[in-house]
Amino acid sequence: MPLTMYPPSIFEPTFFISYLLYVGLTLNLVLAMFNLLPFSPLDGSALLAGIAPKNWLHIVRKVQMAGPIILITVIVLDFLLGYRIVSQIIGPP
Repeated sequence: MPLTMYPPSIFEPTFFISYLLYVGLTLNLVLAMFNLLPFSPLDGSALLAGIAPKNWLHIVRKVQMAGPIILITVIVLDFLLGYRIVSQIIGPP
């Protein structure tokens, strides 16, 4: 019988390596999207400050100062209350 008749086993080296690569790539992409959120401790705030018009910089700086509080609040609401805010932003379409 050809090998394609049997489902792949997790113990096969090629399946295991491809699964690890898939999980690693998916995790990296999700973390990259999360890192681009425009809150202060994340890199998205620097990106927002770089592309914002000059007359908006005072607003961007205020949001950057409150960024950690906003980020913690969003994460707590996401997990405790089930709003799934972060999941909607970085989740699958």
